[in-house]
Amino acid sequence: MNTSSILIEKCKELAKKNEALANEFRVLILVILVKLGETSWSKLKNELENILRTSINPNLLAFHLRKLVNMGFVKRIETESETLYKPTIPDEYKHLIVQVLKASEAK
Repeated sequence: MNTSSILIEKCKELAKKNEALANEFRVLILVILVKLGETSWSKLKNELENILRTSINPNLLAFHLRKLVNMGFVKRIETESETLYKPTIPDEYKHLIVQVLKASEAK
């Protein structure tokens, strides 16, 4: 099993366990944001496409990012040149996201 497959599997497991993160795509977004830190929409989209090995519909990414922002898991930061996204995961979920990230990097 390769790193991408492990990451996707771990995201599915975490999404099932936590209603607040009931969508594996949102969990994957959070894992990537934790890994990259503050990042642009285009860098986030590129990373998602690399992991999933398919193109991502921009509307899908925008929808899920908006959900995460509204739930308090991501902060949207407007700069003069671009919009950045930063993980602001509530404490009760941080260890879960970090576990998924570590599990995917262990192989």
